Amino acid sequence: MTKYSLETKISSVEHYMKGMEHFKQELEDYIYYYNHKRIKEKLKGMSPVQYRTHAQEAA
Repeated sequence: MTKYSLETKISSVEHYMKGMEHFKQELEDYIYYYNHKRIKEKLKGMSPVQYRTHAQEAA
């Protein structure tokens, strides 16, 4: 394997890892939004977390 080939592979792996880290962060951000920020009319205008907390306090 030549030095150029090894550097290209290392660069490709680094690029892939950065992409995976970016994807992971975007997914975590979306899950947080989905559970904490998203308002649902079926949940009386609350987010799922707010609704769950409200239901537990009422019980």
